[in-house]
Amino acid sequence: MKKIIIFNLLLLLLIFAGCSTKKDITIGALLSLTGDLSSFGTSVKVACEIAEQDINSYLTCIGKPYAFHIEFQDTQTDPIVALRKAKLMHSKGIKTIIGVQASSELSAIKPFADENDLIVISTESTAPELAVANDFIFRLIPDDTHQAVAIVTLMESMHYKAVLPIWRDDIWGKGLINAMGENLKNTSIQFIEGTAYDPFSKDFDEYITRLDALVKKSLKRYSPDELCIYFLAFDESIPIFEVLSEHPILMKLQWFGSDGTAKNEDIRKSNRAAQTSIDINFINPMYSPQETEKAHFLGLQLMNKYDVSPSTYSSVAYDACWLAALSHIVTRTGDPKELADAFIHTANSYYGCTGWTVLNKAGDRKFGNYDFWKIEGKNGSYEWTSDLTFNEEDHTLNNK
Repeated sequence: MKKIIIFNLLLLLLIFAGCSTKKDITIGALLSLTGDLSSFGTSVKVACEIAEQDINSYLTCIGKPYAFHIEFQDTQTDPIVALRKAKLMHSKGIKTIIGVQASSELSAIKPFADENDLIVISTESTAPELAVANDFIFRLIPDDTHQAVAIVTLMESMHYKAVLPIWRDDIWGKGLINAMGENLKNTSIQFIEGTAYDPFSKDFDEYITRLDALVKKSLKRYSPDELCIYFLAFDESIPIFEVLSEHPILMKLQWFGSDGTAKNEDIRKSNRAAQTSIDINFINPMYSPQETEKAHFLGLQLMNKYDVSPSTYSSVAYDACWLAALSHIVTRTGDPKELADAFIHTANSYYGCTGWTVLNKAGDRKFGNYDFWKIEGKNGSYEWTSDLTFNEEDHTLNNK
């Protein structure tokens, strides 16, 4: 009996010793769980939690002595908060951060990340200004020069002669406006001087009134069928749409949006904003990665198990978690530069939820097709639908 007891004690000691030798891999996730991008932040967080479970199951199955963890922090879609949370994570020894949804947040974090060799893998930032080679910033979606090509191609196909923009006055809005301007130079479409707005404003009436005046002026030269509005926003699109019906001239025009509003659940859930988007035929491009079986399965998990609407960004975040984990595993020394190199090489050969994750020289996703999304009324409710896609490789618009 004593021998059995001693054997069992030794077995337990071996088990606990084995557990204690597991190496922790902890990454950070800075997400917009509140604030302007919170409509996407929730699904991204759940996708990361699913990835955390899947990665740990994988490590157990292959017998690797690692335990993968994600520490979540809410940035409130505020650059100042995002930087503070990044510094907090770095002080805890975290070497890789994923998420950082807004380009304004990424811009705030970048100097600190570069100075301290902190690897940041963004799942949503697209500002062209942040496409810098040989830094510690990586983005798993294409920058907005790709999106600009997609939306200009659509505008041309609809035979518009002029575009009047209204945009969020931050690094993302300015970057996409500049990219649009460059692409429109190669077309017959006139890019009319528009208006920027303060995204932190509590009252958008003055901006809509200013837009109304610009449209009235432009309609002296163009007909309502020749002039369209280009609207770059995040969640502030809801209060803007809610007052838009008070400006009948603006409601007569075609409105185009961006990936900042495509599939935005808060627009869909606001009856007034959703109906306005239908009335102005609000069309929004969103990066469309390759449709994979894994992405389909992830979407079913998000909807059926967690009651969360899947998005492109949730699939991108799932892949970001895997790439971060695999990069840490193959890095022997833990040196940040070696870790960055490992991430690049892993991404260039990885095929995940969003297909092949190959990066360009700036560390951003190399390829970018786009789906166009708009809201439709169905059975007494509102739904985001898409029946058109832009193929970047052959520069064509195709019906689904």
